[in-house]
Amino acid sequence: MKRMSIVLALLIISLQETSYAKADSVKVDSVESDSAKERDGEIRIYYCPGFNYQGRLSPEFNLMYGQRYRLWGDVGIRLGSEFILLNRDILLGPKLGMELVISALGIRGSLITYLQSGMKTDVVFLAEYGIALGGMGNFMYGYSIPITQGNKNLTRKRFTLSINL
Repeated sequence: MKRMSIVLALLIISLQETSYAKADSVKVDSVESDSAKERDGEIRIYYCPGFNYQGRLSPEFNLMYGQRYRLWGDVGIRLGSEFILLNRDILLGPKLGMELVISALGIRGSLITYLQSGMKTDVVFLAEYGIALGGMGNFMYGYSIPITQGNKNLTRKRFTLSINL
């Protein structure tokens, strides 16, 4: 696991340096449209609403603080929450994670704490991978790994569709 983290960090650093070198060598028209005002590598906050399906369809709302690079993708930290309806009760799932998109492939890791009234909290690590939809959103498959006692009403496998605004 430690080796994989080191390899991933080195990959991110090398891709950032490569994208800066390529961006410097590419000539850009001096006239930009209003929709192209976002600068390459500019840090900003993205609103990322979506839906996930893990035995039942539920909405999720996220904010991503990150950078988008035209040449290879985006990287950022995500903060959000899921809202799951269980037996007339709402299961709230605040989460913190990181997302990395390289070209059309994306990976995401999140720590989710599921809170339900009158019950113990459940903490899971969610690993997801999938397809980036041209910077407009993501379609991901994920697997939840319970850290504390898992909720029997939720499946470990899930699909997530989110858009980046």
